[in-house]
Amino acid sequence: SGINAEYWKQWYQRRVRGLFCTMIFITFLAVLSGILAEETPSDVSSLSRRSDNHLAACQLIRDEAQEIRSEAYTAIDKADTIREQAYRAKDEAFEMKEDAMGTRLALEQALVESLVLMKSQNAATSLYIQEMRSSLATVTTKLELLEREMQRVQGEVADVNSALGQSTTRLELINSAMEQSAEDIEDRIDEKTQEISDKLSKLDSLLVRKRESGELIPADRVEQSSTHPSTAYYGPENAVDGNVGTQTHTHVDGQPQWFKYFFSQEEQVGQIKIINGKISGPNIHRLNGLKVAVMASGTHKQTCQPERLVVREGESIPSQTYFISCNGNRGIGVEFLLPSGTYLEFREIEVYAS
Repeated sequence: SGINAEYWKQWYQRRVRGLFCTMIFITFLAVLSGILAEETPSDVSSLSRRSDNHLAACQLIRDEAQEIRSEAYTAIDKADTIREQAYRAKDEAFEMKEDAMGTRLALEQALVESLVLMKSQNAATSLYIQEMRSSLATVTTKLELLEREMQRVQGEVADVNSALGQSTTRLELINSAMEQSAEDIEDRIDEKTQEISDKLSKLDSLLVRKRESGELIPADRVEQSSTHPSTAYYGPENAVDGNVGTQTHTHVDGQPQWFKYFFSQEEQVGQIKIINGKISGPNIHRLNGLKVAVMASGTHKQTCQPERLVVREGESIPSQTYFISCNGNRGIGVEFLLPSGTYLEFREIEVYAS
C-alpha cells in the first residue's frame, strides 16, 4: 500500500508539470503567431480575445488539474486506509499465528501424554494377558484332572447301577412277597374287626336303656340353621327349656331352614309334640309345609307323619299345638325341615319314646 501511494503522488506531480508546460507553450505560440503575422492594431482586440480564450482554456486546464489533484488526494487517502487495514490484517495474522503455535504446542503435549498413557496401558494389558494365559493353563490342567476324575466316577456309577439293578430285582421279589403277606394280614384284620364290631353292637344293644312308651326323650343338644339377629335371644335352646314364653327364630337367607334335636343314644321315636312359634297374627302360617324325620344316621332319614304339616286356624297355644307320629322309627335324633326358606319358629318341642 505504501508503494501505491508513492506512485500516485509522483503521477500527480508529473501531470501538473505537464499542464503548466502546455499552458506556457500555448501562450508562447499565440504571441509568436501574432508577431509573425504582423497584425495591425485593429487586430489587437482579436488578439485580446484569443488571449482570453487561451486564459479560459488555461483556467479549465487548471480546474482539471485541481480535480486531478483532489482525486490524487482521495486515492492517497484510500491507499492510507488500505495500508491501515493491511497492517491490522498483518497484526491479526500474527495473533492467529501465535494462537496456532499455542494450539500446536498444546496438541503436541496432549499427544505426548496420550502416547505415554497408551504405552503404560499396553504394558499393563500385556501383563494381564500373561496372567490370563497362566490362569488358562492352570484351568486346562484342572479340567484334565476333572475329566479323569469324572471318568473314574462314571465307572463307579456304572458299578453302582449294576448293583442297584440286582438290588431292585431282589426288592421286587421281596415286595411281591410282602404284598401277598399284607393281603393275608388285611383279610385277617378285617375278619377280626367285623367280629369285634358285631360283639360291640350286641353289647351296645344290651347297654341301651329301653324307654317306656310315652316317656319324654330329653335332648342331648339342639341346633338350628341360623339365629335371628335380634335384641331378644332366639337360640335353639328355647325350644327345649320347658317355657312357652320363649321361642326359637331363624334368620332367612334364601335357603331351607332346619332345626335338629339330638339324643344321647339311639332311641325309638313314637310321637312328637310341637308348639308353633307364632300363636296369633298372619305369621302362624310360617310352619306350613314343615317336614319331620328321624335321623337314623348323618345321612339316612325316616319320614314321620304327616309328611307335611298344615297349620290350623286359631290364636291360642292349644290350637297351635301339633302332634307328629314317627311310628317307632329308631335314630340318633329328629330333624325339622322347612323347605320354603321362610322363618322357622318353635315355642316348644317334646319327643316321646315309642
